[in-house]
Amino acid sequence: MRPPSPFPPASAFQMPLRDAMRGVATLADLTEDVLEPVANLLPGPLRRPFEGALKALDDAGHRFISGAIGMEEISVASDVLMGKEGDGTRAETCAMVLAFAWERVRQACDLPHHQMISETILAAQLAAAPAIAGETAAERAASLLGSIRSSGAIGRAPGMTRHHSSEEQREIDIALVAAMVWLLAIRGETLEEEERLLDLSLALTRALQDEVLSAVEEPVQLARQLQQLSAHL
Repeated sequence: MRPPSPFPPASAFQMPLRDAMRGVATLADLTEDVLEPVANLLPGPLRRPFEGALKALDDAGHRFISGAIGMEEISVASDVLMGKEGDGTRAETCAMVLAFAWERVRQACDLPHHQMISETILAAQLAAAPAIAGETAAERAASLLGSIRSSGAIGRAPGMTRHHSSEEQREIDIALVAAMVWLLAIRGETLEEEERLLDLSLALTRALQDEVLSAVEEPVQLARQLQQLSAHL
C-alpha cells in the first residue's frame, strides 16, 4: 500500500494560483496606467514592444482566470445558490464562477483595478454556509451575499481590513447582486448565452439600483429583490 503523499493534490493550488494571476493581471493594468506617460515618450519602435509585453501579461492572466469556466461549472454554481446538496468541491466551483462573474461585471462597471476578488476566501465562505431546510434560493443567495460582503473577499488586498469608499461599496454591491441574480435565473444553452444573461443581469440591477442598494443590508428585502430580478431576467 502506497503511503499517503505529504503534499496536497494539485487541485488544492488552483484557487490560490488564480488569485495570484488576478494580481498579475491587475499589475499589468496598473503598470500600463502608471507608465503611460513614459511610454508616450518612447520612440514608436520601442513603445510598441513595451505595450505588447504588458498586453500579453494581462491577456495571459485573464485567460488563465476564465479558461476553466464552462456550462457545467455555471450549473453547479447555480445549484449551490439553490441549496442543492453535493460534494465539498461544489463550493470551490461556485467560488470560481462568482469570481468569473465579478471580473466580467467589474470591467463593465469600470471598477478600479485594485478592487480584486479572492476565490479562496469566497470558497471558504460558501463552504461554511450549508443549506438550511425550508430556505428559498433567493433567501440563501441573500444570506451568502451578506457573508461575502463582510468577508473581505473583495478589496485592494482581499482578506485584509476593508477600506472601501461609499461609492466603491455601491459598485461592489451592484456587481455582487448582478452575479447572484444571474445564477438564480433560468440557465442559458451556451456559454455565449450565459455571458449575455450576466450582462443583462447587470443592466437590470443597474436600472433598479436604488431599490437594490436600499435592500442590500436587509436580508428579507434583499431576498425579495433577488427573486424579482431573477424572475424578470
